[in-house]
Amino acid sequence: MMILSTSFLGSGLILVSVDYFADSSRASEYIYDRLSARVSGVILCWYSWLIVGAWPLLTSASAVIQFCVTGAKFDHREKPQGTFYYCSAGWLMQDHIFIN
Repeated sequence: MMILSTSFLGSGLILVSVDYFADSSRASEYIYDRLSARVSGVILCWYSWLIVGAWPLLTSASAVIQFCVTGAKFDHREKPQGTFYYCSAGWLMQDHIFIN
């Protein structure tokens, strides 16, 4: 569930940014109006529809990447080995710095 939600949100943020620079946030306004169950007065051109249509594709591509690459052989529950010391800069482990 975490992979799908971060893929959906991340790709949405990327496309909102692209829409801002490409079409002055028209596609974002259109999507907001439609999700609010209002009739949208915004007329979208072909590249705005391309941005809106790229959202599911980008979401699925990022979910596959996260599942196959990032999620493989990694466990957040594992405790790192070594001695930890705390200082004002964060957690120190021998020669590595881990910031809180």
